[in-house]
Amino acid sequence: MSAQQPNWFVEFAQAIDADDAFYLHCTACQSGSLPPRSSCPRCPNDVLERRPLSRQATVRSHALVYVTIPRFIDDAPYTVVLARLEEGVQLTGQLRGADEVSVGDPVHLGVEKYPEDAWLLTFTPD
Repeated sequence: MSAQQPNWFVEFAQAIDADDAFYLHCTACQSGSLPPRSSCPRCPNDVLERRPLSRQATVRSHALVYVTIPRFIDDAPYTVVLARLEEGVQLTGQLRGADEVSVGDPVHLGVEKYPEDAWLLTFTPD
């Protein structure tokens, strides 16, 4: 995995790893979003508050990946999960700790650190 991940992603992953996960809350329309943001994606408000992210989520979709980039070739096939967190924001990550998952299953957001400060978002069934 390349160490060329954006700084905002590395900081976000490190916050998850330190059990300090966060999202951005719009003070005008009350919607949530993920960094990096300087304004709300749903309204013109530019006042976003950093709030704790629960890390508890529900599977919205999933896909089994057979053909992948060289970094994950030894992991294939693997499952990628789209999950909605309790605060309403959605993330994708690799499934860990199970071979299968279904839409509606509860999962927990985590991260894995690779060499050269590279990070991978993961979801583990509850």
